[in-house]
Amino acid sequence: MAFAVHHGFDVVPQTDVVSGLAIYRFAAPLGPIEHAQFIGHLEQAGLASTNGALDGSSIPALPAIGLKRMFAIGYQPPKTREAALEYHRLMEHLGDEFGLSHAWAFLVDTCVDVTERRTTGEIRWRNGAPSTTPRTFPCQGDLNASSGHSIERFAVNFELAENVCPESAGVLVAFCQHWLAPYTDHVARKNNVLVERSDARCYILGDINIGTDGRTVRFRMDHLIPPGNLRDCLDHTLGVISQIDGVLPVQRAWLACA
Repeated sequence: MAFAVHHGFDVVPQTDVVSGLAIYRFAAPLGPIEHAQFIGHLEQAGLASTNGALDGSSIPALPAIGLKRMFAIGYQPPKTREAALEYHRLMEHLGDEFGLSHAWAFLVDTCVDVTERRTTGEIRWRNGAPSTTPRTFPCQGDLNASSGHSIERFAVNFELAENVCPESAGVLVAFCQHWLAPYTDHVARKNNVLVERSDARCYILGDINIGTDGRTVRFRMDHLIPPGNLRDCLDHTLGVISQIDGVLPVQRAWLACA
């Protein structure tokens, strides 16, 4: 079987990577044994983040979410061009053996650094604001010119072209973790520093909700303290939704901030 879509796996990061996410879609549903074999290939190639011992450059683990025909799992990007070529060859092999038809890889290249929070009250981006993906859908609403130091509720709704099914719901949950990754202090983890949950994040609660219509999805954070301009947070959110649009088509989005 010819491998159809291979997006993002050839990217060799030039800066630190704090989180990675990969989505895999198959021509036909995988059985439990096939699923386990597929994950084994990823782990053996060093392509999937794992729950084993992590060194300073390891990507935090994200378990496989969703089964059978489409699922998401944590992704460890290649560190050299040679490794990227190995990834490409592995994808072709997985397409032949398991009927892998589509695959997408996404990276987060920055995170919050709360080192000075207790002394100055400030949170900053470690490597600048998150990079964004060009918007691929219309978005209604905008932010006030002055964002202040916090916002009670930051939320963006978006409407999918098709109803959410159990597998696409699992992928959306994984994308929610991908969206929230920059707002967690991965600097402390990398330096083996233990921090309290309230100190490690610049928000109180983040989640995803799927509406009763089966198509409306909401990404939400409560009591967000922006590391910089709130516009960066909005651009990042819409960028992640644009990434979702490449996997699960999105029709429109609108702000629902308080």
